[in-house]
Amino acid sequence: MKKVLFLTMTLLAAFTLAAAPTATLTAEPTITVTPTNLVIRTFVGEMGTETFTVKGTNLVDDITLTLTDGYNAFAISPTSISASDAENGKEVTVTYVPRDPYYLTATVTCSSTGAQDVVVELTGSATPRPITPVMLETNYDYVTTTSFRAEWTNESPEEFVESYTLYVEQENVAGTYRTISGITDLYCVVEDLTPGATYYYYVRAQYVDGERSDWSNTEVVTLVGGELGDVNGDGVVDITDVTALIDRVLNDAPMDGCSDINGDINGDGTIDITDVTALIDQVLGGESN
Repeated sequence: MKKVLFLTMTLLAAFTLAAAPTATLTAEPTITVTPTNLVIRTFVGEMGTETFTVKGTNLVDDITLTLTDGYNAFAISPTSISASDAENGKEVTVTYVPRDPYYLTATVTCSSTGAQDVVVELTGSATPRPITPVMLETNYDYVTTTSFRAEWTNESPEEFVESYTLYVEQENVAGTYRTISGITDLYCVVEDLTPGATYYYYVRAQYVDGERSDWSNTEVVTLVGGELGDVNGDGVVDITDVTALIDRVLNDAPMDGCSDINGDINGDGTIDITDVTALIDQVLGGESN
């Protein structure tokens, strides 16, 4: 009897378990993003782009991407990702167009029904594009026997420029080059040079963000010669100096390499026909004042 009762209870318990409803486990929706920190570097006024990848599993709804940008400098595409696209991972493009050389930040929040939000941190870095200075033609008002003044322009705003470096080299004389760094003006007076010599020179800019420009165009200067009458600065007083001085008087302006100092033969502070006459006398062996 006891065996029959035990068997009956066992069968009843088995029947009860079989009849009970089976619980179904449902996986939670999940969003993953790679990377979650994005840095975009570009130049002021130019577009920079970077991407991140969004992936979703067990989603019941699309993923919405919400950009929070107080500077209106960032943009994202797309702004919504379907659940099916998210399964394989979807690339999102972030563009950054800065108007000023600053570090700006923004966020992108990725959200979907039932899933925990994922936030992507955006950082934009903008620097001014290095602009190459333009070296100006030699101003012979600032040329002496041992010095000249190099002058240049730069379209970059002054606050972006840290300093300039000037390169100077004497023509056909090895080992005579020099670099002058730390210049903060748009000119530099180069001194202690060889009278009558010809020099090539150019400049580049060093910017506050560490960038450097290319070297500028090259200009040439011929210093005033040491001998009175050497108008063209070639180290010899001859008929070519007479021709150069006549050009100076007729054009009322010095030509490249022409020296007002060496052309003022009579020393009266004015370059005119009397200096031409005096130079002709000097070349022909006559006395010059």
